[in-house]
Amino acid sequence: MLTPRQRGTAAERELMHKLEDEGWLVIRSAGSGGPYDLIALNETTVALIQVKLRKEKIKPHFLEALRKATAPPCAEKWLATKIQRKGWHITKL
Repeated sequence: MLTPRQRGTAAERELMHKLEDEGWLVIRSAGSGGPYDLIALNETTVALIQVKLRKEKIKPHFLEALRKATAPPCAEKWLATKIQRKGWHITKL
């Protein structure tokens, strides 16, 4: 049985590979403790991504904290949530 941390890491890697298959360059910031788990780049976009694995929707106070997290003005902040049995949902903040 996987620990919550291992499941989270697996979700990060799954999304990383999904984005790479779509042509993105993706860097995983493993163990950083910061607000972003992945940095994804393509020809026009820099995305700072927080990855969450959930059984339900993210609570509003978490979304507000992520909206307030520091990011360069050229970057988009994304929340990528994998809800069990429903797949990925990406919210641009």
